[in-house]
Amino acid sequence: MLRKLTSRQGLTLLEMVIAMAILAVLATAIVPYAEVAVQRTKELELRRSLRIIRTALDLYKADYDKAVLEKKITVTVG
Repeated sequence: MLRKLTSRQGLTLLEMVIAMAILAVLATAIVPYAEVAVQRTKELELRRSLRIIRTALDLYKADYDKAVLEKKITVTVG
């Protein structure tokens, strides 16, 4: 009365439910960390943009501030 072991095809409904429950628990544990990572990424991007804007303003000031000062001096003296 030995039964022959046969290979199964696919998963049972119970196995699928258990796998989904495990994935749901893992997802709820990871979501807070993902939100923090997204916030940090946004802050870093904003800082990078501000640094680029500041560099551009500094370069503009270095190029045109002398011209403005010379114009003011010329108008004041003349």
